[in-house]
Amino acid sequence: MDDPTTRTNPVKCTGCGSCASVCPMQVLEVVDGLARAVSGREDKCFSCGHCVMVCAVDAMRVVGLDPAEFVEALPWGFDAYAMERFMLSRRSVRHFQDRPVDRALLDRVLEMAASAPMGWPPHTTSALVLTDKAEIRRLLSVMRSGYSQMDRMTRNFIGRAMFRLMAGRDNWKALRDYILNLTREANVLFDKTGKDKFIYQAPVVIIFLGDRNGLSYDQNAVLATQNAMLAAHALGLGSTMIGLVPPIVERSRALRQRWGIADNQVVLSAIVLGHPAVKFVRVQHRQLASVRYVEG
Repeated sequence: MDDPTTRTNPVKCTGCGSCASVCPMQVLEVVDGLARAVSGREDKCFSCGHCVMVCAVDAMRVVGLDPAEFVEALPWGFDAYAMERFMLSRRSVRHFQDRPVDRALLDRVLEMAASAPMGWPPHTTSALVLTDKAEIRRLLSVMRSGYSQMDRMTRNFIGRAMFRLMAGRDNWKALRDYILNLTREANVLFDKTGKDKFIYQAPVVIIFLGDRNGLSYDQNAVLATQNAMLAAHALGLGSTMIGLVPPIVERSRALRQRWGIADNQVVLSAIVLGHPAVKFVRVQHRQLASVRYVEG
């Protein structure tokens, strides 16, 4: 049977009901041994693809989703302890070798970033990848100038009041107590030595953008960013998230225009990435701020 969202191959379908049970929107049901859309709920499908992924006989299709995107799930190949060792071994890398990163590695990082969970399909996250040294230097220059201007503006009462109003209490506190001190020192160091403490002479900068018209666009970008850093680590690369990048790029008309950032796109996160120049030989076990179980 065909409907506006899902299509069932009647020859292959065994009527097992897996697709109906996994559908988060209760779009599917099994009638007379075949899966089909529930009358009146066809438009509730949001193309998560779960019905396709649980169908053991490959009888399901979702309109708008390319069947070639769905491949057989392979065994993980590691247990929870191996996963823990891997995650503990990932560190924030800020020292990179002076050599480019192969495009194939970057493509793999972004493929795995795209596998991150999302609040609501389809993906609202896009990636802007800077590998050209001149463009990365351009970003550094705009960052240095932008934070230097913020520093100057907040040195007088009117400027501080303006920033406090625009940023809100919590953001203003972070700006005043951490960001401005950090960027002030970074600018002084760069002027004296040429050493970059903004983006750390990284050979690659990946900026993640969200579609402001999409649902959960900010959470989606953060999840994709985390996946990208884990993927980089798995591929032998180092990375770290740079929170100083998004506010500057988001507000720079020149950079947005130069890099083709659309009006509906919000600059949400950024990582620097490259071949690590150092090797970590120890890991650190961290704890959450607190853990409480609410039990009956």
